[in-house]
Amino acid sequence: MKRIFNKDSLKRTAAAFFGILLLCLVFIIAHIDSGQYGINGKAELSVPGDSGRIELISSGRTEWKYLDDGQENIVESGDELRWRENKYDASGWKEAAGSFGAKDGERKEMGKGNAPNILLEQYDDDGNSKPVYLFRTELTIANPDSIAVMTGEVEFDDAVLIYINGELAWAGNNPDGGYKKLTDYGAKEGVSSPRLEKFTVKDTSMLKKGKNTVAVEVHQNYASGSDIYFNFISLEGLTKGEETVKLDTSGLLLEVGEDERSIRVNWYTDDAGAYELQYSIKQQDEEPAAYAGCLMGRQKGEAKDAYCYTAEIDMLETGREYVYRIRRLGSQDISETYTFCAPGKDEKFTFLFAGDPQIGAGKLTMDGKAWEKSLNEGLAAAPDAAFLITAGDQADSSDPEKAKQEYLEFRRPEILKSLPTAVNPGNHEAANNLYEKQFQRDGRNDLAYSFTYKNVLFVALDLFNDDAKGQADFLRRAIEDHPSDWVVVTMHYSLFSAGAHADDESIIKKRNQLAPVFSECNVDLVLAGHDHSYSRTFYMNGLTSTGKTGGRKKNGEVLYLTGGSSTGNKYYEKNKEETGYDAYFLEEKVPVMVSVTVKRKSIEIRTYDVSGGEEIDACIMTK
Repeated sequence: MKRIFNKDSLKRTAAAFFGILLLCLVFIIAHIDSGQYGINGKAELSVPGDSGRIELISSGRTEWKYLDDGQENIVESGDELRWRENKYDASGWKEAAGSFGAKDGERKEMGKGNAPNILLEQYDDDGNSKPVYLFRTELTIANPDSIAVMTGEVEFDDAVLIYINGELAWAGNNPDGGYKKLTDYGAKEGVSSPRLEKFTVKDTSMLKKGKNTVAVEVHQNYASGSDIYFNFISLEGLTKGEETVKLDTSGLLLEVGEDERSIRVNWYTDDAGAYELQYSIKQQDEEPAAYAGCLMGRQKGEAKDAYCYTAEIDMLETGREYVYRIRRLGSQDISETYTFCAPGKDEKFTFLFAGDPQIGAGKLTMDGKAWEKSLNEGLAAAPDAAFLITAGDQADSSDPEKAKQEYLEFRRPEILKSLPTAVNPGNHEAANNLYEKQFQRDGRNDLAYSFTYKNVLFVALDLFNDDAKGQADFLRRAIEDHPSDWVVVTMHYSLFSAGAHADDESIIKKRNQLAPVFSECNVDLVLAGHDHSYSRTFYMNGLTSTGKTGGRKKNGEVLYLTGGSSTGNKYYEKNKEETGYDAYFLEEKVPVMVSVTVKRKSIEIRTYDVSGGEEIDACIMTK
C-alpha cells in the first residue's frame, strides 16, 4: 500500500517528535536537579563509573558559604554548634569556590606554590589574626546507602576540623582535646606552609537522603599568625567499603597529668590519621552506656611513620576506676579497652623509680623483656604504686629509625597502659627529636616540666639545656606556684653519683651550678640516672656532705639517689676516687627498681634487686 505524506501530516509528525524530545529534556533536567550525586545541588552530575568512585567535592568547582569576620556573631547568638548542622540558615554568608586564604592580609604565595583564589579578611580591628574561619557546602544525595566509604584531600594552615551533618568526621593538627570555644586559637604544631593531608571516612551512617552539609572550621594557631589557608581539594564516595579493624595499641602508655586528678593518654603509632580518646567510669561487668570523648593532638617525629597522639583526662573522680579506648574519627575502628584508677583521698601514696632502661643497648627484644620483668617485680614489691618515674635514656640509639623501634619496645608492657609514667630526657635521646615529639607537655621550659601529686611537687629538669640559670628559675617558679610539703627533682645526669661519670667535667660544672640552688630552694629528694650504678648520698647541703644517712632532715638538706640499670643491659664500675658523699653504693651488677612511699612527714625509700626480688637498700627521710 502506498503511503502519502502531505504538509499537515509532516507538521504533525515534526511536532510530535519535538514534543517527545522536549519531554526527554525536561526529564533529564529534573533528574540532574534532584541530583543522585550532585555537587552543591547544581546541575553537575557525578555518577559511579567503573572505578566505583563518586565525586562529591572538587576544589575550584564546589561553592562554599563562608564567614571570615572572627565569628563573634556566631558565639553571641549561641550558634557555636548549630552552624555545623544541616538545617542551619547560612543565607547571609559570603559565597565562593576555593581555595581561600591570606598572608599578611594579602592574596599571595604561601609556600609550596600555594596562593589562595579567594582572599580572607585576616585581621581584626586590633591587628590580630582572627582565630577561626567557617565554611559550609551542601551535597544532594539520593541514595546514601550506596556510599560505603569516603576519601578526601585537604590543604590547610594551621588546623582544620571537618563535620558532616554536624558529626566530626576528621580533624588535622588540632591541639590536645580540641577547642573549648569556637573562637579559640591553637594547633598542635606550627605550620610554616599549607599542610596537605589525605583522610578516609569509613563510617558513612551520618549521610542522609537529600541534602547533606559538610562544615569546616579552620583555626589560626596564634593571634600573631601571619597566614591562614583552606583548600578542600576533593571528597569522593566509594561504593565498596572497608572492614572495621582493631587499632594496634602496642605503643600506648599513660602519662601522669598536671596533678593527681588528671592523666594523659599517649599513643605512638605509624598511622597518620585523626583520633579521639573515649573514656568513662567503669561499670560493673558491663559496657558503659556512653563514653566521653576528646580529640587527640598529633606530633610527627623525624623517623619514618612515627606519629604520637596525646590527650588529657582531667577532673577525675577520687577513687574511681576508669575505662578508656581510642577511636579513629569517621569510623568504628576502635582499640582494646584499658583501665586505670584515680587515687583515693588518703594523702599517703607510693611511686616507682627506674634508672635508665636504655632499650637497645643490648639486644632489642631481650631488653624489652627485661624491662617488662622489672616493671612486674616493681609492682610486686609496691602493688599500690600510683605511677612510675624513669631517669631518662628510655632508648639507646641516636639513629631515628632504630630509636623508633626502641621506644616502641619501651612502651610495649601492658602495665604501662594502666600505670602512668613520668619520663626524663637522656643523653642518648638528644641526637634526634623523637623524645621531644612523644613527650610534650603544656607549661614546660624546653624539656623541663612539673606536676603535683597530692602533697608533693615533682620538677623534671632538662639538663641538656645549658642555661643553668633558666633551669634554676623554672624550679623556683614551680615551687612558688605550687606550695607543697615535699619537693622532688628528677633529671638524667646525676650530680652526686659514685660511678664512672662522677668526675666528668660537665657533671662537676652542673653540680657547682645546681646543688647550691637545690639547697636554697629546700628540695628534699633528687632522683637521677646516667651512671648505671645504684648509689645514695648522705644528706647534702649545697656541695657539703652532712654525714647523715637519713632521719630528720633540716632545711636545705637534700638526698640524692642515682638509679641503677632497670634492665640489666649495661653497668658502670664505681669511681676509683673517694667521693666523700656516697652513703651507699651497690657493687653487684643487678637490675634494680626503687619504691618511694610518701606521707605528710616522711618519705620511705626501698630499693629492690628485680632479678631476685630482694630488698637491697632502705632509707627513711623525716621532717
